[in-house]
Amino acid sequence: MAPKNLAEVPAEEVAAFVKSFDNILFDCDGVLLLGEDIIPGVKDSVNSMKEMGKEIKLITNNSFRTTREWNEIFEDVELEFTSHDVIFPTKAVIHYLQAKKFNKKAFVLGQPAMVEELKEYGIGVYDYKDCPKLKHVSDLEDYIGDDLSIGAVIVDLDFNLTYPKLMKAATILKRPDVHFIFCATDKTAPFGENYKIIGSYFIGETLEMITGRKPVILGKPSVTYNNFVKKNYKKIDPARTLFVGDSLMTDMLFATKCNYQKLLVLTGTTSYETMMSCSKEVSPKYYLRSLGDLHKLLN
Repeated sequence: MAPKNLAEVPAEEVAAFVKSFDNILFDCDGVLLLGEDIIPGVKDSVNSMKEMGKEIKLITNNSFRTTREWNEIFEDVELEFTSHDVIFPTKAVIHYLQAKKFNKKAFVLGQPAMVEELKEYGIGVYDYKDCPKLKHVSDLEDYIGDDLSIGAVIVDLDFNLTYPKLMKAATILKRPDVHFIFCATDKTAPFGENYKIIGSYFIGETLEMITGRKPVILGKPSVTYNNFVKKNYKKIDPARTLFVGDSLMTDMLFATKCNYQKLLVLTGTTSYETMMSCSKEVSPKYYLRSLGDLHKLLN
């Protein structure tokens, strides 16, 4: 059955849908926010859900912000959330490594926010010094060697990724005892209203192919990531939980794997045409052009 626009179904069907869940898990980018800006109408929709007694948490693949920066963005856009309400991959990575009693350094292909957060929680991070412009393959040798002080390679979206840095990660991963952790698996991510950025999926996929290693995935759509979500939000009953996202292959697939109800919004990475032709596995029952439309249906 094709997804139905929630804004066009009878009021009785909207009411039945809203009554079918107690908890809501929102993705952030492309659902609540575009870059640093809140999507029009989102604040009213979130507040309407809270007024109805819905428990709301945020589940994102975005590790571009530290805990402090998440608090700042919520304050800036006047959403009544704190960093305690949001799960992002860096939190899951920290929990994973602490549970492993990790005592080496991590080699991070990711943004400075991730590095800062790892250090804040006592996890050492290898300080990679990138090489100058190289003219020949032999010039790589001094920059891609192994270092036995490194015990984990963490892969996320790295805006400063270079070929030598990627090669060093591959070299380190030849050791089977090195933890291989992959965070966000998105192929694209929304950035502002006019374009999408290339996601970290291709970085992790490249390392998988050239090393033959399978990573632990601590981001959507991984069930391992959901296990961390459940440890933090113990009230969640999947059958009574709605997941709201903008991506088919991360958000909707995550919801399918975790047995959550699904609502797709079209303000992020997914177009109407793509949604209407997607597989049953990732297809939502309902969609909205924007989460900002939801409060209009409830009032």
